[in-house]
Amino acid sequence: MFSKDIDDFRKEIDTKEKEAEKKLDEILSKNKMEFCSRCGKKINSRMEWGGKCMEKGCKNLLCNTCFSDTEQRYCNDHRGKHLPEKASTPDQQIFRDEKIKSLTLNYMNSIEERFRKLTVDWVPSEYFKNSFAKVKKSKYGDFMLVIYKKFFIFKSKKIQIMVYPLDYMASMQSDLNSLLQKVDKKVHNIAVFVSDFKSVSKDIASFFEGFSNRRFSLYLVNFENKSMYFNKNDQTTRNYATWFDIDKYPLKFRELLKKFSEKTSGRNVISAKRYSEEFGITKEEAMKYLKKVGFLTHIDETDSFLFKEEKK
Repeated sequence: MFSKDIDDFRKEIDTKEKEAEKKLDEILSKNKMEFCSRCGKKINSRMEWGGKCMEKGCKNLLCNTCFSDTEQRYCNDHRGKHLPEKASTPDQQIFRDEKIKSLTLNYMNSIEERFRKLTVDWVPSEYFKNSFAKVKKSKYGDFMLVIYKKFFIFKSKKIQIMVYPLDYMASMQSDLNSLLQKVDKKVHNIAVFVSDFKSVSKDIASFFEGFSNRRFSLYLVNFENKSMYFNKNDQTTRNYATWFDIDKYPLKFRELLKKFSEKTSGRNVISAKRYSEEFGITKEEAMKYLKKVGFLTHIDETDSFLFKEEKK
């Protein structure tokens, strides 16, 4: 009798383990999770997953290493509220440092993955069909990804993207001034700062929303309230914004131009005047650039261009 009970118990455990594995596979398939929700480590195999965050209703997954911390089996969204109430200030600071590092590393991985899959086909002054992205620096606090226009036997640097954790506002201006001195003035530079503030102060928000530089776009991605801060009045910065919002799909040049176009006899038409307004360049520059765009046809004696029909 006792032996039968043991066998039944083993069968029950085996059934529950299989159900747990099936549930984990469903979560992975549905949410397409690739990074640990606590440390930001990239996961290459389902065997590297340890389990779910213990917060009720949360489906975020933790890698084996983070899940082995039996007292803190929580993702970064919920870990803070489960710290011991009597945690000392140094411990809380250590936790904050760990969290912002994890968020930044996770974001760096996401950006690298996004631009590895995304074929960038425009800068404000040029449309090009072939490009590729390459990570030049991959350290925490020193990340740089460069987008090149690809030719038959050589390449041309077009965009330089950097990702940093956000320090407090007191050092922000000096850090940015130092950064501006190091940028490549021949290409468009983009810096994305990552933060985890429950509420972004007016000083920090206004700093990012007021920053303006013809060769530089600046963004703050705040994961705590899932928001982005940037200068919406700067045309180039506004048009690049979807590239760095992980929840949005980046627009390719044709799709972007369609947003600014008008319908004429059922066809999309974009004018050099409208292009110049949306990208912050002169009308003469816009005419020059649009004439080189392969999917547009110039309408004689006007500043307008007709979209060619897409091949099916």
